[in-house]
Amino acid sequence: YGCGSNSVGQIGLGSGTGQSSGPTKIDDLPFTMSISAGHSHSLFTADDGIYLTGSNEYGQLCANTSGESVYAPIRLNDLPFMSIISFEAIKESSYILYEDGSVNSCGNNEYGQLGDGTNLDQLLAKVKLDGNAVRMLGVGASAESVFFVTEDERVWGTGRNDRGQLGTGDMDNRDVPTRIKFEQQVILEVLSASRYHTLAVGVIGGTLIPTELPTASPTRELTPVPTRETENLFLWGDPEAVGQEGVLGDNLRPLFVDQDMVDVSAGDPEAVG
Repeated sequence: YGCGSNSVGQIGLGSGTGQSSGPTKIDDLPFTMSISAGHSHSLFTADDGIYLTGSNEYGQLCANTSGESVYAPIRLNDLPFMSIISFEAIKESSYILYEDGSVNSCGNNEYGQLGDGTNLDQLLAKVKLDGNAVRMLGVGASAESVFFVTEDERVWGTGRNDRGQLGTGDMDNRDVPTRIKFEQQVILEVLSASRYHTLAVGVIGGTLIPTELPTASPTRELTPVPTRETENLFLWGDPEAVGQEGVLGDNLRPLFVDQDMVDVSAGDPEAVG
């Protein structure tokens, strides 16, 4: 189901529906396991493939539609679906995570958010990860930067950084993934990005013992020792999201904010935890 504006097909209700004021069923989608939305496009991971709908102004659908919008979900058939783990969106760009830990990107690349070493919009680019295998993506509907958690539990980011939202210690945009340095080793379970800030929930290294080896799944289940009460919230970028505006200015590196967290979502400008 979807609701809200459908002016460019972003909720997949067809060209005859400009908006929906309440949840409306999206037709012709098979069993869907996950949904990710950007500013004006939506991505679906279903049991028989990945589907897309909405604006393709920058190529953010990872499909060649000559820039035309897609008003109802269509399947993307050009990629090996069986090896795809997740299909995720930020504001005007998208990312495909594969079982081998590699990532493709597409769409708007104004700030280097595609991570391919350029600022050129692309229909399909390869993120430059230098051999690092990704297990989880950090995205958000308003974000113009993106994050990659690799299997060695390091965190990398690329894209817009004018408020320190990449957590690299400066305000310089990046066009390739750059290491985000926490003061301590942190094993992340949630990483949520927005336009001006980024939020993460994780356990400081040494307190979490996985029951299985890290996988490329963004929804993997871990059994922490101690239990979830030890999970911590971290923020970088604009502190207004967590009510700390005007205290120390923008946070250019991950800052511990709170504990006893389970989940969090970065908004524009607020956050929900």
